Amino acid sequence: MPVPPIPRQFKPRHSGAGLIHLLLFLILSALPVSALAEKTDIVILTNGDRVTGEIKKLEAGILQYKTDTMGTVNIEWRFIQSITTDKQQIIETIEGDRWLGKLQKPDEGDDVQIVTVRGPVEISTRDVVSAWPVEATFWDKIDLSVSVGYDFTNATGITNFNLSSDFLYRTDRHIYDATLRSDITRQAGADDQNRQEFRFAYQRILTAERFRSFLGGYEANDAIGLRSRLYGGAAIGNFFTKTNRNWWNGQVGLIATRETTIEGEKTENIEGILSTRWRYFQFATPERSVDTNLSVFPSLTDTGRWRADFRTTFKLELIVDLFWSMEFYGTYDSDPIDEGAEKSDYGVTTALGWSF
Repeated sequence: MPVPPIPRQFKPRHSGAGLIHLLLFLILSALPVSALAEKTDIVILTNGDRVTGEIKKLEAGILQYKTDTMGTVNIEWRFIQSITTDKQQIIETIEGDRWLGKLQKPDEGDDVQIVTVRGPVEISTRDVVSAWPVEATFWDKIDLSVSVGYDFTNATGITNFNLSSDFLYRTDRHIYDATLRSDITRQAGADDQNRQEFRFAYQRILTAERFRSFLGGYEANDAIGLRSRLYGGAAIGNFFTKTNRNWWNGQVGLIATRETTIEGEKTENIEGILSTRWRYFQFATPERSVDTNLSVFPSLTDTGRWRADFRTTFKLELIVDLFWSMEFYGTYDSDPIDEGAEKSDYGVTTALGWSF
């Protein structure tokens, strides 16, 4: 018999805070973290070890667990014998259902058990997208990484420097996603070539894995004669796949752009947007991920013009939180607003980075 999802009264809510609440928050923020979150969860491993700590989240069959003596550790679910906790967790499944209850490991098998107010529910680890505490803080819900790359070729005198950052914040109904890219190429006797990019997207998750998306950003690329491109718009989309290792979605919408060439000419445009994104992540050591994004922008005000952006990023963990990344990017414009500019630009960057 299927068990109903979270009743409305049990869903986490966010409310505004007045001055008193703000002052209280600042005071609590100044206290040591250990004073704010008592680590009372108990995990017993299959080898008999007993670990006391705090459950942070469960993704891809890996339980992220914070302890006082070992820091934050990742434990494979299959190596857990039992869990004791009095904290409420939210579990999201691949069908889009969300359950509220206490996270446990059943006596037999490797399923995930969630003890709800209406009784225990067992879910296969393959069907669990993620799980996190109801009282999880802002920092518990974000994935943030920063990477830096540098290379120099003496024979040509070419120096390349790149900086990138990725930010992801998730709740049960909202996803905030931002990326920053900055690439600078220098060569003796030639002008610097710069490529800058900032993108932000907000997704409001609807029923049946559909979502509304609001997006905006800034781009600059000397190689294609673009001093700046500001844009903003909205889209509707759907997750075709959302498992504990793969996310694949697509969306369609409209954006407004304002472009400025290197010479200072400006133009405004309305464009359609057709995009798809596929992400793969593996949290078992060594952690690794692939993030691929393809977007096509047919112009609605400049008939016949269309643009395309493509980026795929591979990350591999070297040691805890330190990773190596390789990224391929490409951009194409069938009719650049700068008549003397190239129609396409592409390249490969490598970097070392840190994830938080």
